Amino acid sequence: MEDGSSQSFLGSLIKTLSSALSEQHDSEAHNNTTTSRNVQRTILDSAAEDVADDLDWESPIEDQDMVDSMNIHKRILDSEIDTIDKELDTILKNKETVDYLVSLVKKRERLETQVHQLEDNIGDLQKEG
Repeated sequence: MEDGSSQSFLGSLIKTLSSALSEQHDSEAHNNTTTSRNVQRTILDSAAEDVADDLDWESPIEDQDMVDSMNIHKRILDSEIDTIDKELDTILKNKETVDYLVSLVKKRERLETQVHQLEDNIGDLQKEG
């Protein structure tokens, strides 16, 4: 592969990876992380196949192209980490909500027991009186 076509191919690869990142952000906006991950994997797998098919590994890759590709890959990984962090926060909030609801149910049961005891005591006093 010639140097010019190598640069053209790498430019195309960078655009494909940028598109993958953009599609991932669009999917996250719709709160569908599973679909987002599947789309990201499909696009990245497709890009990897294109690289394996089209790239002549013996031709030199310019350092800047490699840095650009690595930066895009880093942004994709950072975005996935952010998505996981958001999911963990949501799960934690849901757990705290469940814990609070459980404590309310227990408190309600204690209060109902006290009400029944008071009703029994009132009934006993009325029978005696």
